[in-house]
Amino acid sequence: MSINAIETDNSGQPVLFQGEKLFNYQGGVWLEFQCDDKSSDDNYVTKGGTIYQTNLRLIYLTVPRLDIFKSFSVPIQNVVEEVFDQPNFESKIISNTNENVLKSGNLKLVFKDGGGYEFNQILQQLKCRINGTQFLDGDPLPVYEENDSETGEGSSSYSRGFTDAFDPPSFNDDPPAY
Repeated sequence: MSINAIETDNSGQPVLFQGEKLFNYQGGVWLEFQCDDKSSDDNYVTKGGTIYQTNLRLIYLTVPRLDIFKSFSVPIQNVVEEVFDQPNFESKIISNTNENVLKSGNLKLVFKDGGGYEFNQILQQLKCRINGTQFLDGDPLPVYEENDSETGEGSSSYSRGFTDAFDPPSFNDDPPAY
């Protein structure tokens, strides 16, 4: 059984679509999926696999291959309302995959061998690229504006060096009178 099945090559790696690029992969990941359809028995738990992040989708392959569940694939823009949780020994990403997916439901990824934080950072950046929004990792830095001494207006395109900030004294000048 596969949810939104994917193809693999002879070495067991996922076959990517035309124009699709692999950004990251992480082994030692458990997957839990609960289908939204309560009348369905499509609830799955795997205790080992590899998650792949591409510019288009998330791909999960079980390791070793199981007969009851082999793969999972979801477009990145359909991973919504995700929550990143990092307790003491493992990290989790919990998400609702509920938009235009063959079998929608709740997805939970548990990173047993680490890598959850990096996975989440890449996921957020990919979602921002796809949705055309800005990725904010913490507070944005203020824009640097320097006041022009003549006009008093700010300019963010030019930064003066140390020697331009003041006129250095000339050694040919008379010493100041005290």
